Amino acid sequence: MLRITDARTGELVDAAPARRGLTRVEAHPRGLDPTGLRVLLAADLLVRALELGGTPVWALLAAERQRAELRAAADALGIRPFEDGEGAAGLGEAQVLHVVDDDGAGPDGVRVAVAPVTWSVPGTPDEADQAALRLALLTHPRLAPVVIDAGALERAADTLGRWRSAVADWARRPSRPVPDEV
Repeated sequence: MLRITDARTGELVDAAPARRGLTRVEAHPRGLDPTGLRVLLAADLLVRALELGGTPVWALLAAERQRAELRAAADALGIRPFEDGEGAAGLGEAQVLHVVDDDGAGPDGVRVAVAPVTWSVPGTPDEADQAALRLALLTHPRLAPVVIDAGALERAADTLGRWRSAVADWARRPSRPVPDEV
């Protein structure tokens, strides 16, 4: 059972309702900035975790401005597309989860908050290696503030390089049947 902490109340709540109805996950980024990207990433991870557990999920982008830019940035980070959040109420959802930044603002209902991101790299996030940026954002718990600097991006890129080398090495090894005792 996936449980999350409601940012409004501080209480643990079930992310998926007991009666496996549709769960709507709304991402509420305030803008196209690193914190907004973290909101989108957290919403995407929540959607994927719920789906792995068998919960039907409807992912919505509830942004008032810069929707096209947010969608492009999400796509670059490997986030699955969100549907438009306009007029999305009333489909008989069993649960609605709002992913917001940590200022607590947002609609009534269960809120999942993420801490802010400070960008300390020359240039903009879209100029960075997107895979390294994604890993750098995922490295920290969602309630921990994140500082993305050149060192953080370099560490993330190094980690990705090691992981990719390991996968490539495994691909070159011949496979064998799984032993019976395993």
